[in-house]
Amino acid sequence: MKPLYTFVSILVSIFAASLLSALIISLLFFSLPAVFYVVFVCFIGTAVFGASISFLIHWLIKSERLHGFIFKLVLHIAAAAVLIMLLDGGNVNNIFVLIAAVINAIIYFIVYTCTRRYLFNER
Repeated sequence: MKPLYTFVSILVSIFAASLLSALIISLLFFSLPAVFYVVFVCFIGTAVFGASISFLIHWLIKSERLHGFIFKLVLHIAAAAVLIMLLDGGNVNNIFVLIAAVINAIIYFIVYTCTRRYLFNER
């Protein structure tokens, strides 16, 4: 049953994190009507890159203590930044994209962790 819970947690996290990230990014940098474009970009990035990287991070680091939580969060942030730098050719010309990716990574991590911990009681 555990693989099913992980799969459901990933799906819920992709959708919820994309929506929450798009709302925050749109309100910080754009206006509310831009949320539709931003949610599309966040969804694609999270579904294609973010979920697989997050799954790898959670698979590698099993600790659920505070230091494991913080280490996983830092790795999510670093993975988002490195991914954007790699996709941008090694230099970040648009700092907005980097900030948006980091916001999305943080929200995805929080939603995924809360879904697993509080919805499915996985510790």
